[in-house]
Amino acid sequence: AGIRLITKRGQSVGVLFYNMAVATPFQGQGVGRELMNQMMVKATEIGPGLPMSLEVVASNVSAIALYESFGFKIKKQKEYHEPLYK
Repeated sequence: AGIRLITKRGQSVGVLFYNMAVATPFQGQGVGRELMNQMMVKATEIGPGLPMSLEVVASNVSAIALYESFGFKIKKQKEYHEPLYK
């Protein structure tokens, strides 16, 4: 998992969470919740007061429920194409 500042024209405008995942054997044990707790603490340190954002696959209802429990709301949905290579 990672966190980075989003900048526009040299100004910090938000914090992006990316590549968040919990290995299958550890899902449903609170690992994702703890990861989110730690990421939100870090995001507040590196970008105090800035909005936080992330992307999630629409079919990942467990992750969406977790993010919503932290106050995230769906802002927009993107259409993604299947990868050419698997």
